[in-house]
Amino acid sequence: KHFKARVDHRRYNGAALLGLRGIVVKSHGSADSFSFRHALEKAAEEARQRLPEAIAARMAALSPAPTLCD
Repeated sequence: KHFKARVDHRRYNGAALLGLRGIVVKSHGSADSFSFRHALEKAAEEARQRLPEAIAARMAALSPAPTLCD
């Protein structure tokens, strides 16, 4: 029962779309209410963790900001 729950594809419904200025989680078209709830929970967790801001801060730290001469 525990293993079945771990490999249940419905628990991993939803893919986060990066490159946007907010949280977007795309749910599978055939998702049932159980799957959709997990996608919503994923989006809520990313919002609580301020994921877009964290990614932007990490990206800014990786490379210097371009200057007018570049």
